Amino acid sequence: LGGTERLTTTLAERLRARGVAIRTGAAASRLERLDDGRIGVVLSDVDASEVPAADAVVVTVAAPVASRILGSLSAEASSELARIEHVP
Repeated sequence: LGGTERLTTTLAERLRARGVAIRTGAAASRLERLDDGRIGVVLSDVDASEVPAADAVVVTVAAPVASRILGSLSAEASSELARIEHVP
């Protein structure tokens, strides 16, 4: 492991060791602000009526994908991310 994958893996391991619930490998299609202030994570592979809630979310995808996911949560962040050129 190297680069950002190592960073993400290490962060997940350390947070789990502190009792934080983490879900990795799930495809998020959108993030949204819930009425209670937490972040709703709309997952691509789960019924839309099931929206896990989180106090914080770490987005570890390319800028164009992050822009799309964050669009309804933060138009400003989405716009900034959309300006970043991604070279696969």
